[in-house]
Amino acid sequence: MNSASILKIVEQPGRYQILEQLGRGGMGLVYKALDPAIGRTVAIKTIHLSELTDPSERQRVRERLLREAQSAGILSHPNIVTVYDVLEKEDYAYIVMEFVRGASLASLMRDRRLPETATLIVYLRQVADALDYAHRKGIIHRDIKPANILISETAPGEQIAKIADFGVAKFISHDITHSGTMIGTPNYMSPEQIQGLAIDGRSDQFSLAVVVYELLTGEKPFTADTLPALFYSICKQEPRLAHQIKPPLHETVDVILRRALSKEPQDRFPSCSDFVGALSVAMAEPPPTAPLIAEAGEPAVVPPVYDLPSITRRRRADDADLAAAASESHSTGKKLALILLLCFALAAAIILIVRMNSGPSLPMQVANPNGAPVSPPPVNTSTVAQPARLPKDFTELPAAPPPRPQAQPATQTATQTAPKAPKPAPPRNTAVPSQAVPPAGTADVEFLSEPTGAKITVDARPDVSCTAPCTISRLQPGRHTLTADLNGYATARRIFVVPQDSSLYIPLSRSSGVMLVTSVPSGSTVIVDGKPAAQTPAALRLSVGVHHIVITNGFSRKEETVNIDPDSFQTTSVRW
Repeated sequence: MNSASILKIVEQPGRYQILEQLGRGGMGLVYKALDPAIGRTVAIKTIHLSELTDPSERQRVRERLLREAQSAGILSHPNIVTVYDVLEKEDYAYIVMEFVRGASLASLMRDRRLPETATLIVYLRQVADALDYAHRKGIIHRDIKPANILISETAPGEQIAKIADFGVAKFISHDITHSGTMIGTPNYMSPEQIQGLAIDGRSDQFSLAVVVYELLTGEKPFTADTLPALFYSICKQEPRLAHQIKPPLHETVDVILRRALSKEPQDRFPSCSDFVGALSVAMAEPPPTAPLIAEAGEPAVVPPVYDLPSITRRRRADDADLAAAASESHSTGKKLALILLLCFALAAAIILIVRMNSGPSLPMQVANPNGAPVSPPPVNTSTVAQPARLPKDFTELPAAPPPRPQAQPATQTATQTAPKAPKPAPPRNTAVPSQAVPPAGTADVEFLSEPTGAKITVDARPDVSCTAPCTISRLQPGRHTLTADLNGYATARRIFVVPQDSSLYIPLSRSSGVMLVTSVPSGSTVIVDGKPAAQTPAALRLSVGVHHIVITNGFSRKEETVNIDPDSFQTTSVRW
């Protein structure tokens, strides 16, 4: 159907008057129009349903379009583009929505007209608030990208961010991806979206984090020359650290981005607002300087934080923890800088005194690991073996602060001072105890798995394990981790707290992998083990084991047998 036919349908008496064409989308055109009844300018998005060749699929999409667009219409939020009306006629659907005067983040990036960082943070807070609002109402966007974030000019000199395509994005991504045709921008898709898993608001958070990464660095975190390679990168690889691309960025920013870009949804922030709130604190952090690194680096202070590395690495800090950690680190850094400036002339003498005394001379460095200045610039610490582990190590510093060192009798076994060695015991040579004095009282914990027979391992210690159902006795109070392993099932991981968690139930999921099937041209039918599964391109989650794959376009066919390994990502393609 041509543009003239579309205009004839839309411009019905008493309805809408088309003013101009604004752009072209993946499945239709976008127009600027006027509602003459109330004198309101609107935008009308057309969706060409006839491009879906399967009649039953087209009917399902049509019904879902109307349902989702109607549910999007209930989203009344200042930072969400409002949906006014839904029309459907002659294989076209029409979404009538609020007309936004302004530009998208995509065009601002393309034209190098991005506002200053403080203004961007304001926009991101608005976007996050809008996403959380929609998520609370059970609506997921599924296509967050710079082109769908509009900067609206509400008044001269006043601008706000608005999210476009709510509801429309969901209906497209759900139904058409289900049938095998991926609609949207793959660079911004979450791993669970690519793999066809259940999706919640944390998928939008991942996409928003990709947008933030691109805004801050000018580069996308995940890129590749082919679609299969891109999907593999999103699902399996870590992006380059943002501060390595833009050195003015503080390394704390990478801590925040890495969490929001976690491959597993449960490892991300609880909400989009939590993510942006932590980011705003990190963005206020000044970059580390060489003198602070040189003076503050005392590796002997750090190891007590890592008594249980498998626990601390998976700590789920909330926004308040992150904000407090970043804020305290900033405050401590300024204090150290002031001390260095005031004592510059006596620096050599002060350092000598510090090394001759166990800790009281510099209480902030020894007794304040929550905000210790050694953490933000870990390039000089021996605890970080490779840059990719920086974010997780850094976020965990507030998790388990060791006891404040005190001048205590030698009979106490867990102090920060080396026992009976006052003079030759500077911090770097101190024999740091591997753990604090065990808290009084232990507890027994019962473990149940579904199905039974899983091997339970606590704190990554083979000597603390059993086969479920079972009980492990005398576990120390505090946070612990467990893994549950059973042949044919994906490894389950949990964090639990003793004595609060006295019984744990661990349901296991069948091990699976992802098979990406593509064809040129697209639209071929994929049959898995004798049953039609999707149309290309399709990301299929298959159980571990051998499967028979058939790709056919109605005239030719390609058959192959694949062996799916746990958590594997495989591809197959055909060119007709």
